[in-house]
Amino acid sequence: MSLLSPYDSLILAHEVELWGGPNGVPSTSALCPGAVFRVMPGFTLSTPQPTTDYTGTLTTDGERPFGVRASNRLITLPIRISTPVAGDWTTLAGARELLLQLTDQQFYTLMWTRRASPEDTQGFPLILDCFRAQPAVIQYGGFDGQELQTVQMVTLTIPALPYGRADVAQQIAFTAPVAALNAPAPPAPVVLDSFTTINSPQAVQSTVNVVGPDSMYWDPGNTPALAPDGTGTPLSYSASLLNVNLTGLTGITMWLGLGSRYRYNLDHNGSSLVTVIMTLTDSDGTVISMTARKRVPSSADPGNPVFTLFQLAIPQNVTAFNYTQVAGYSLTIRNRAPTALASAGELRWTCAYIDAVTAVPPSVIPISPSTRGSLYQLNGIAGTVHAPAAFSFQQAPAAQAATVVTTPGAGTYTVPLLTAYVKAEVVGGGGAGASETGAGQGGGGSGAEYACEPLFTCVPGEVISYTIGAAGVAGATPANGGQTTFGGPGGQVVTA
Repeated sequence: MSLLSPYDSLILAHEVELWGGPNGVPSTSALCPGAVFRVMPGFTLSTPQPTTDYTGTLTTDGERPFGVRASNRLITLPIRISTPVAGDWTTLAGARELLLQLTDQQFYTLMWTRRASPEDTQGFPLILDCFRAQPAVIQYGGFDGQELQTVQMVTLTIPALPYGRADVAQQIAFTAPVAALNAPAPPAPVVLDSFTTINSPQAVQSTVNVVGPDSMYWDPGNTPALAPDGTGTPLSYSASLLNVNLTGLTGITMWLGLGSRYRYNLDHNGSSLVTVIMTLTDSDGTVISMTARKRVPSSADPGNPVFTLFQLAIPQNVTAFNYTQVAGYSLTIRNRAPTALASAGELRWTCAYIDAVTAVPPSVIPISPSTRGSLYQLNGIAGTVHAPAAFSFQQAPAAQAATVVTTPGAGTYTVPLLTAYVKAEVVGGGGAGASETGAGQGGGGSGAEYACEPLFTCVPGEVISYTIGAAGVAGATPANGGQTTFGGPGGQVVTA
């Protein structure tokens, strides 16, 4: 079976189309106008070559392989060249020479684009970065061995980097973007489930968590499974949502905690390879799915699990899915693959906790910020392997003069450009003094509260509301001063 569909495209060095439809694509090069290049059966794009080191164990037999590095792949392309006019040996020689010139470079690309039809423009190109080819194998004497037609076979052997890439680099939005890039800040995360209610007869609410305040606790020994070791049962859970808008959010994060009564049965010192499958359903019933897989450690006590962060990439640009009205989600978690006896797989030998299922933008700050910088998590990044990254940094501006507001009442503050945090200091209105007696005596008003947040999180251009509390009023009917606040609904608030 061919790797390519009839309408795929396979372009060498941005110059030669090696597929491009049932009849190929004639060349427009001045060396070989009209020549058709066609990759033949038997070609291979190869795969990354694993590179490992082996260490012999000192206590038992066998060796242990180490390493995750991959070496280059080796691509083999048998290419049939034909000319539009029989006997046009000049064009044939030019076409052969073009292939050799293009692949005798230090660096070039091979671009494969999947297409379902000639009109399909939605294909996503896969780029393989190639290097100078090994000696080509050229079959002389005509493709049929008799020079009866103007065709020739050239077999190219091309080393390439182990992994492919997209043709367009992905730009990730950060909370405080570089102003010169004119990039918008990412949307805020959306909590899909904080487990204030539980929708499963096999799970209960728990306060064991990382984010909390609640989590879901799943025990395979609970009804209806009644299988203390998890035999035949994956963790399955679903919940309804109120048409949540996930526009601009590229990933799902969740904390999975494992604690086992049978930890000695798990693989590799109490860990297991766990697969998390998640589906999102929109208001029309359309479903998109995502999967994450990693090795997860387990504790020996179900009451004190080991938590591991899972990150799942939300499929983007699915035209049939309404990202603005997501009505529900479901989870399946297993550490054993489906079998004839357990068609959905199994989560065996362990209990599990799920905490803080959250839809997130491409970058989030998972810890409290510090004056020295921020630690970001990158979520929902397209791709599955190592990739190069380029970063743009901008010198922080000098600290701006303080904005002081003393007039009582409400107002707003607009965050300046290139600002990620402000220092917010607020003072309340103070207490009211007692009325003065005929002897000129009276009680003083109590002091106002002072509150400060040295790292109030914000984004450039954000409008933050505030209220200045009026001072206390002394007299026969004294009135205490009002509260002073900085911040708005749903966000951080500083109050005095």
